[in-house]
Amino acid sequence: MSFLSPLFLLGAAAILGPIVFHLIRRVTREKVPFSSLMFLQPTPPRLTRKSRLEHILLLLLRCLALILLAMAFARPYFANDQQMELDADEQVHHCLLVDMSASMRREGAWEQVLTTSEKWLNQWKDQSIVHVFFFDESLVDGIRADQWAPLSPENRIATSLNLIRSQSPSWRTTAIDTALLEAIHQMEEASREQDQETQQASWELVVISDLQVGASYEGLRGQDWPKHAYVVFEPISPQYIGNASLQVLQSPWHLNADGESFSPRLRLATSGDAEQDQYELSWSVSADAGTDPSTSLPIYLPPGKARIVDGPSMNSSIQSHRLLLSGDKDSFDNVAWLAPFKPRRSEIGIITQKDLNRPQEGLDLYAQGAFQSIPGHEITLQIYGPDEASRMEQAPPTDLWLIHTPLSEKVADQCLERCQKGERLLIPIMGTEMQSTLQRLWPDPSLTLSEATLQDYALLASIDFQHPLFAPFADPRYNDFSKIHFWKHHLVIGPDWEDPAHSVPALFDNRQPAWIVKTQGRGKMFVLTSSWAPKDSQLALSTKFVPLLHTILEEGNTTRGLETQYTVGDKIDSNAWKDLEPLSITRPDGVTDTVPEGQGYGQTHEPGLYTVKANGSFEWTFAVNMSSREGRTQPLPVETFEGLGILTKRPEQGSADRVEEEASREASTRLLKAREIEGQQQYWKWALCAVLLLLAGETYLSGRTLRRQIG
Repeated sequence: MSFLSPLFLLGAAAILGPIVFHLIRRVTREKVPFSSLMFLQPTPPRLTRKSRLEHILLLLLRCLALILLAMAFARPYFANDQQMELDADEQVHHCLLVDMSASMRREGAWEQVLTTSEKWLNQWKDQSIVHVFFFDESLVDGIRADQWAPLSPENRIATSLNLIRSQSPSWRTTAIDTALLEAIHQMEEASREQDQETQQASWELVVISDLQVGASYEGLRGQDWPKHAYVVFEPISPQYIGNASLQVLQSPWHLNADGESFSPRLRLATSGDAEQDQYELSWSVSADAGTDPSTSLPIYLPPGKARIVDGPSMNSSIQSHRLLLSGDKDSFDNVAWLAPFKPRRSEIGIITQKDLNRPQEGLDLYAQGAFQSIPGHEITLQIYGPDEASRMEQAPPTDLWLIHTPLSEKVADQCLERCQKGERLLIPIMGTEMQSTLQRLWPDPSLTLSEATLQDYALLASIDFQHPLFAPFADPRYNDFSKIHFWKHHLVIGPDWEDPAHSVPALFDNRQPAWIVKTQGRGKMFVLTSSWAPKDSQLALSTKFVPLLHTILEEGNTTRGLETQYTVGDKIDSNAWKDLEPLSITRPDGVTDTVPEGQGYGQTHEPGLYTVKANGSFEWTFAVNMSSREGRTQPLPVETFEGLGILTKRPEQGSADRVEEEASREASTRLLKAREIEGQQQYWKWALCAVLLLLAGETYLSGRTLRRQIG
């Protein structure tokens, strides 16, 4: 028999109490009948010491109850040597996690990784279960336990070191939380496959990393960390202390006061342990070509501070898109890539009667006023007549067509063909004379137009703010259309409104369509059953007019889902180019990837410029830069992980410490096994039951003895 808490057995010494009380008792002499006590002097009864024990059975019950109570608290269990035997080969499972994130590109960091890895692999060469993984923002397989075990001890070290040497730091962020949790999962899977799930083996995870504060570790919060797993952090110390980082903001370009040149918007930050405060920004064509002195911009930034600044100006004479921060010893995060500034160009065609005295009752005037060029967005307006078919054939690709007058059949057919290829049509209906044009563009010869009968005016009463046309007005601050009066509108009769190609995002208060959107091939046709001419409505005079027309123009913008700045590892959603095919993307290293239709793009593995090409003529360039988190290189205290519930140990310093730790781990494992066996047997419950029975017997016997003495 063994005990989990043998110190409680000292409580059995309490049996001395009943024995002493049974030996020492106050006993009076027996009563003797006497005639008179008046002539006798009273004296107190004398103590007498018994030389022998009385009531032996009662004493045995009391002593046995105390002994059993002490044994119950000591938690007894029975276990043989086979149950307590430890498998020395499977006592500890080892895992090496090597950080290969962007911050490991600092001077001298990767060389220390090789040295530290060799030290740990030499210690584990005789162990049978060892995993080697790499990590940045995800876990990367290296050597699994089933690949390690068949190798000889010498080959284990050589194979592992060759694998580590073949790797190099990536440009991705550091996710220690993901690495630790995924490594624990992989070790659980390996134990389950080897039928060792019930083994109480310890798991040792060694993390070789620079442990910078920019690393992600919040994912460990709230996790149930295994009690038998502990982490040893081996911090890497690069050659230089401190760091300055350069980050490009999402909207990078800022128009300068001269109206011609642009400056990038940048964020500069220094770590708290930085050793200098003077830096310089300049354009650089390449790493070998150096910087352009004419574009140099001095920057003062104290340690531990951050600033948002306008970078050096860029004009047509500067051909570089690579910005360099000088003055920092570690240059891994001192380069920022910026996509070429390309002002957006929109082509708008207005088909109207070329009558200077009657510019279509104000339609043309307000439309031209709504579409004005601004810095970064150049808008070109072209005026066409309703029968200029030959000129329409030579028109360049146009983002939006405004049809303000009835069209000839040939021009209407050209507009329909352009719409089906992806261009947009906007048709305000000023009168029933637009019926023939609308029939040809729909196309539906049964479609008819008639003027609605209004008592005074109509209002927009039902608006679908989930529809792309009105989504910009969904905010309660902007969704009030009740002040826009429509003096006249028309009824569109004939279309099947259940057809999914049609949508009616807005209705008048008489439940008739106000806006109709019809899909035509790859394009769309927007029909306003009234117009914005002042004689028909107040739409053109409202604050909703310009945003509404620009929303329709954006429907034809093939780059509205493409940004100019991304971070390494970002995946570009397929909606960014849903209307572009076939599509290819050229990486900074010159490799071209073909993107299948409907799929996103996730090969943004390195900083630089990426070029998107599609439809033979479409071209878009975007820049990819390293995450700014990697520039936060101050050391992260190991106590941070201990506060999250992670069991940690300091790196072992010598063989004596290792032997002592192995002995301590073996004792801990034996204790865990003993607790498991005792928890299954639970003899303490039976001991307590026996104590209760003995106490009941003792109570009965002591009562019976007392009554006999009194009688």
